[in-house]
Amino acid sequence: MGVNFHNISIEDSYCIMGKKPAGVLMFLLVILKVLGTIEAACSCTASACDCSSLGLTSVPQDLPTNITNLNLAGNQIITLSQSDFSRYRNVETLGLSSNHISAINRQAFYNLSKLGRLRLSVNRITTLRPDMFTGLGNLQTLELHYNDITDIPAGTFNSTPQLRDLYLDINRFNFTTLRSDMFTCLGNLMFLHLTSNGITDIQAGTFSPTPQLRWLLMQNNKLTTLRSDMFTGLGNLQVLKMSDNNITTFPFEELSRLQRLYRLYLDNNQMTTLPSVAYNVLTTISDVDINNNPWKCDCRMMDFRLKMTGFYPFENQINCSHPDHLSGLKLTDINPENLFTNCQEPTVLRFEKSKDNILVPGGTLYLIYEATGIPTPDITVILPSGLNATVESSGRVTVDVNDVNGTFTITNVTAVDAGLYVCIAVNLAGSTFATLVVDLHTVPTTVLPPLQTPPLATTSGNQESTTDQDPAQASFSPPVSVASSPLKQPEPAPTFSLPVLLGAVCGSVAGTLFIGGIVLAIWCKRSNNQGSPKRPDFSVVFNNTNTTTTVITNGHNLTGQTQPQPTRPPSSQFEPYEEVQPPQRGAVMMQTARGLSLDARNPHLFPRQPSSQFEPYEDVQPPQRGVVPSQTARGQALRPPNRSNNEPPPVPPPRTASATGYENIPEHAYQPLAVTWNQPDNGQDASHHYQSLRRT
Repeated sequence: MGVNFHNISIEDSYCIMGKKPAGVLMFLLVILKVLGTIEAACSCTASACDCSSLGLTSVPQDLPTNITNLNLAGNQIITLSQSDFSRYRNVETLGLSSNHISAINRQAFYNLSKLGRLRLSVNRITTLRPDMFTGLGNLQTLELHYNDITDIPAGTFNSTPQLRDLYLDINRFNFTTLRSDMFTCLGNLMFLHLTSNGITDIQAGTFSPTPQLRWLLMQNNKLTTLRSDMFTGLGNLQVLKMSDNNITTFPFEELSRLQRLYRLYLDNNQMTTLPSVAYNVLTTISDVDINNNPWKCDCRMMDFRLKMTGFYPFENQINCSHPDHLSGLKLTDINPENLFTNCQEPTVLRFEKSKDNILVPGGTLYLIYEATGIPTPDITVILPSGLNATVESSGRVTVDVNDVNGTFTITNVTAVDAGLYVCIAVNLAGSTFATLVVDLHTVPTTVLPPLQTPPLATTSGNQESTTDQDPAQASFSPPVSVASSPLKQPEPAPTFSLPVLLGAVCGSVAGTLFIGGIVLAIWCKRSNNQGSPKRPDFSVVFNNTNTTTTVITNGHNLTGQTQPQPTRPPSSQFEPYEEVQPPQRGAVMMQTARGLSLDARNPHLFPRQPSSQFEPYEDVQPPQRGVVPSQTARGQALRPPNRSNNEPPPVPPPRTASATGYENIPEHAYQPLAVTWNQPDNGQDASHHYQSLRRT
């Protein structure tokens, strides 16, 4: 106003104060107005106004309407309304940090359609609502760190589909869990800041709505165990920082899906072991920090240690805390043989169905298991259908692991899910299993019989089956309860206990072996019967009493039967004997020991050489005339006569009937036996061979 208050003298002030009270009051108002205008003055340019730290309690309304940058930080604004920014429709950057904002009315930013950056950090915002950011369709950066936000309702960011940077650091989240509906409609989000919020859990699918996310910063929270599907949808993630948490188990196998990840910070956590797959993943990441974790250098680190080469920097970040004799040493400096200590075989402590969980069609089955072992065993559950379920399973069948405890879940149960379940626990020290039989139950309903008299049938709720009844008895019958279901359910699969199954398997195996043994015995017997017959023994004994010749073959008297024996078919190589007449009653015969040839019984006499045409015979001394020969003892050989090697045995002379009882025996003429011999192979004399007898 052009008034210089610094040049007013004391005398002038007294002169002014000496006027009427009305003039004095007017003077004071002018001074206050001028001073207030000076304090509220904003620094403005053609496109921006800086009104920061002016102690403003509301948004100034006398600023140029064409500005694109408005800074109101460091004031005392408490509430924002839609009318506050209705004049500034071209604003692209709005700074409201370090105020006392606690309430943002509905559609407060509705007129700021061009706004790209909104700074609301260091305020007192406690609640976010879906209508809070209506109209911010082009917003790309939203700063909400250093507030008192306690919840992020579903749909909060539905009005900000172009959001790229979201700052939610250092709030006072009291929900402690990130839900899967918190970040919906953020398909273009690239940077998410969640540092220092006390987060303890991250639900599956939380980051699925953010497929373009590049940076995920979650340092200084209270995370302990991360779900295996936590990183679903983060195929473009490049930086993951989870330092200063309480993480004990990290799903390294899931990081193999993050092909663009180049920075991983897991320092200052509570991780104690690293699986073998962790080494394969960490070698693909250029910047890794796993310092300051209480590593236990025992058999659980064996596979990881065997893969270490000393080439990667993270290998030198593993300093052992346990066991005591290895404390302070780097894992790279420890011999792998010294790590195989304190291993324990797995034990399944519990495998049971959760309480009050009845398996019904369409319901959900919950099985609880508890397993221990060093290292922590891997759990596999085998379903009655034969399928295997692990922690990596998804869909209708899932396995959730929490240290030694876990839950096995099946949704939308059918009859196929009833039967035997097997829980298998495996680690480096061994394996074990436990079984559980689950039955399928149907929902019972009570159906009263028809009121007609007499009732002819009892009808179930779905009227698919009827039962005939006696009319005389039906009138006195009480109401009948029939188990049925509104919808026809499939028949439950038969179930068997483990002992029954083992008994059935053992019985089947035993029966198979028994039948196989019988078949094998029959086959062996038939093979023996159909095999080549034994070579006949053509040892011949001559009886020179009268004209009777007795031929003994294979220990059997061919003339000892009352009926003549059938003629044996001739061999392709020789004809062992001719038919002979049986002796008359009273005739005396000589035979060799049953079943043994002379050579076999007297191997010391002559070595028997095989012949392709003749069988060897020993020489036999014929008995004297009129002397009845006696049979040799069983198994005792006949002694050969004394003659030279080349001298053949004498031919039996023909005999005529006499009074000795041989009158009726016809005379037989014998052709001389041709003598052949082989050259001796061992320096001994050759044995004699004879052609078969021919009757003439």
